[in-house]
Amino acid sequence: MTATTFQPSQATSPRRPPRLDELLDRELDYGVGAQGGFVNHLAMTLVAAWRLGAPEARLAEIYEEQAGDGYLIRAPRPDWLDEETARVVERGFRVTVAEQLPPLLSSLDARWFHAVIRVEHAVDVQHPGQLARALGDWREVARPLPDLPERRGDRALRDVIQELALERIGADLGGLRLRAVAEHPRFRRALESARLGPDALREAAELALLGHVARNDFATLHLVTGACAARALAPLLSPAERVVLGERLAQAVSAGYLAGGGGQLPMPLALEELRSRPVPVWDDIAARAAQSDDAHVSKLVYACRREQQETGEPLYQWLAARQCGMA
Repeated sequence: MTATTFQPSQATSPRRPPRLDELLDRELDYGVGAQGGFVNHLAMTLVAAWRLGAPEARLAEIYEEQAGDGYLIRAPRPDWLDEETARVVERGFRVTVAEQLPPLLSSLDARWFHAVIRVEHAVDVQHPGQLARALGDWREVARPLPDLPERRGDRALRDVIQELALERIGADLGGLRLRAVAEHPRFRRALESARLGPDALREAAELALLGHVARNDFATLHLVTGACAARALAPLLSPAERVVLGERLAQAVSAGYLAGGGGQLPMPLALEELRSRPVPVWDDIAARAAQSDDAHVSKLVYACRREQQETGEPLYQWLAARQCGMA
């Protein structure tokens, strides 16, 4: 995998249609949280489906399906939303993210990575209200993970985390307790042996990818989509801030993988076999995903296509096809 230079909003669809703007405006009348303590996926699904080529009629269907099934919670718009939206319009998306994202990097796991995903989707679609809402909500729920270790090693992140996974660090904590793993003394010591630094962003995305290849579950899916979102936002930060982003992403993805149960990462021969398998072309995968009733399908395919465009890693295309039942 190579380092990404992806710029948000440059890779796929043309200018967004007016209907999408209208739907994203209306979505702001629902809270970020959903029933059962989960997260409202409507805006993210709309952006992903649009990027995958969904026509306006399909976007309207998605809105009606998700807004009408009782899962979302209507809520008054925050008092600060109009002012923050106006600030995005005045300052621009790049400057807004450059100013407001750095203090949030220590909480990349917020809302199980949905906070950073919401920010990236809002930047990609260039919707001021959605960006203001995403950043404001992230600030409200942010809880910093433990400080990063001062020492740095020379080992690949995947090797470090594989050892912890085989030791079943996190398996005795119950549930998706990412923060409990991040605070575990063994985890903190292990991070000291990883090289991190400028390699961390790439290695965190690689760990997320391999983890989802291996486990294919709810937790690992969000590691992939969260890592993609973080990498897409990286060019909006200074070089030093990108290093912090990468190291914090490595910390969060590693703890998230272990909190979900860990497990054996794929061996190199198994990965080569997967890379050699025939898979449908991206247009066919995207068309299938855009019609899916599962919000996570379009989100993952959106993320995988962006990552493969940047890295050339064929495993992303296989992952996307698998998520659509096509591989």
